[in-house]
Amino acid sequence: MTCYSPDLRHKVVKIYQQGNTSIRAVAQQFQISTSTVQRYLKQYQQTGDLTPQKPGSKRKSVLSQHEAVALA
Repeated sequence: MTCYSPDLRHKVVKIYQQGNTSIRAVAQQFQISTSTVQRYLKQYQQTGDLTPQKPGSKRKSVLSQHEAVALA
């Protein structure tokens, strides 16, 4: 899955913050999902930045504690 450009992300947040519109309307206008709009708004409120995040989870594998034994 590709990331949307930072320019598009800023436009989405700017249109929503101007008011007089809903998340659904913004999503339809830019042809993206409502959850994407919500995610951008949440990210902007928490960090003030809309740079795409690295994909994947930050969780470690349950088996990582046994890595040394498996490699030996």
